[in-house]
Amino acid sequence: MADLSLDFQFKSTINKVWNALTTSEILAQWVMDNNFKPIVGYKCQFRNK
Repeated sequence: MADLSLDFQFKSTINKVWNALTTSEILAQWVMDNNFKPIVGYKCQFRNK
């Protein structure tokens, strides 16, 4: 299992950043395709085309 650590500073509101991190469609635009669901214990996958 790999660990991932990211450190960013955003000029957006915390609500806008949280929405981008927790909404699959928006996260896909920002990072890559995914099957993210905001459910405790759900294991999402990121997919690169």
